[in-house]
Amino acid sequence: MNPPLPTPLLQQAYDHWNTLRGGNAMPRQSDFVPLNIPRALPNIMLIDVQREPLDFFYKTVGGVIVYHSAEPFEEQWMSDIPERRSPSTPWMNFQKVVSTGQPSRSTIPYIGPHKDFLETSQIALPLSDDRNTQDVAHLLVVIDYLRR
Repeated sequence: MNPPLPTPLLQQAYDHWNTLRGGNAMPRQSDFVPLNIPRALPNIMLIDVQREPLDFFYKTVGGVIVYHSAEPFEEQWMSDIPERRSPSTPWMNFQKVVSTGQPSRSTIPYIGPHKDFLETSQIALPLSDDRNTQDVAHLLVVIDYLRR
């Protein structure tokens, strides 16, 4: 990923993730302490990755994301949400992170309940359970909402 990222919020989250990983491909989930990036907390999702079959479980969803969502989706599988299942843009973005082990960013048109927003800019960052395997077990996703 070639910073700079499109918003200071995404840049702050990426820089924090990059510091945590040190010389490794990605940090462990246990390395990530959300309170270390307090400005990003309401814009963060923590997602668990299931490999077979591939799916994503919304473990934690920040308050700003909930505010901008038409319906709540915390503690749900992505495949159970029609507008989010494959081949949606978020699904494809998350799948890319799992397959490459690299961060991925995307811009998605805003379709939430607040009409004064145009799009979302987001970054999905891989997290592992173990520094030895470096398999993507979780995603740290940060979303910023851009006004019209």
